[in-house]
Amino acid sequence: MYNDYMKTPNQDLMTEIMDKVRQQNNEAAARYRERNREKIRDKMRKWRSENKDKITGYSKKLRDTKFAKATPEEAKAIRFAENEKQKKQYRNRKEQVYAAYGGYICTCCGETEKTFL
Repeated sequence: MYNDYMKTPNQDLMTEIMDKVRQQNNEAAARYRERNREKIRDKMRKWRSENKDKITGYSKKLRDTKFAKATPEEAKAIRFAENEKQKKQYRNRKEQVYAAYGGYICTCCGETEKTFL
């Protein structure tokens, strides 16, 4: 970063103008995303379905990089967080399956306690 004595006379003005332009562009982009939410969502779904191998490769590379830079304690924390995420996803999937079949109710005895089903 340049020191103040190295600035050109109009650099502060240009920085201020560029900040305003960036803010206006961000606001315009947000309005566009709001108006075209479904279009963007469909486009992203299509891209993801066509590029699953890219996504998987990127995820594996990111995970490997994370572990390569981590200390043993950090690696343990990362694994713990990943396990918790998997457990949460499993619970959510299980809830969806039970909800699709009418909830936590046994058809033969009427039991509603989750732990017994």
